[in-house]
Amino acid sequence: MRIRIRQSSMTFISIFTTTLCTLLLCACSPNSEQTPAPKLFKEQRGVLDKAKGVDELQQKQFEEQQKALEKQAQ
Repeated sequence: MRIRIRQSSMTFISIFTTTLCTLLLCACSPNSEQTPAPKLFKEQRGVLDKAKGVDELQQKQFEEQQKALEKQAQ
């Protein structure tokens, strides 16, 4: 069983598909306006950044203590 599609139907389908793809691409394109960075939770992010700095400092001190213990053990 073969399905025959008329030339006019094929043209309509191709135009419809092209239009739909164009609309989808336009909808997904980035906005040309520059939006400012969100100020939501600004204080919390600042505290989190400070905590990350403290964590790095603690890790460094821990490694120094481990090296000192290994040096004393030898």
